[in-house]
Amino acid sequence: MVKDEELVYGQKYDELPYKYFKRILNSEGGLVNDPYDKGGKTNRGITTGALNAAKKQGLVSQDVTIESLTDDLESVYIIYNQNYYIKAKTYILPHPLAYAYVDATVNHGRGNSGKFLQRT
Repeated sequence: MVKDEELVYGQKYDELPYKYFKRILNSEGGLVNDPYDKGGKTNRGITTGALNAAKKQGLVSQDVTIESLTDDLESVYIIYNQNYYIKAKTYILPHPLAYAYVDATVNHGRGNSGKFLQRT
């Protein structure tokens, strides 16, 4: 993770730029367990299901919990980068469209963010 990169309009980035990561964290809430949210317990936009998938993939340690994501920003970055940025093929999009797309992917999932992009 490169922390001090300068984002260039039209540039494509192979990995989630740290500036995108920081912006997403600023808009994502902390730990939430809303009974009306079908995603269930969520922290930093990562659902329990998304965390379990990351564990099965070997991206994060088995001892990472939804609660620990509040302070474990390294695990959050890894999940965002691998399962939201790279799997959604955000790297093929230029800045700043890539930021809008990965932010939507964290907030709404890959399927919905793809539909947003198609409609746009």
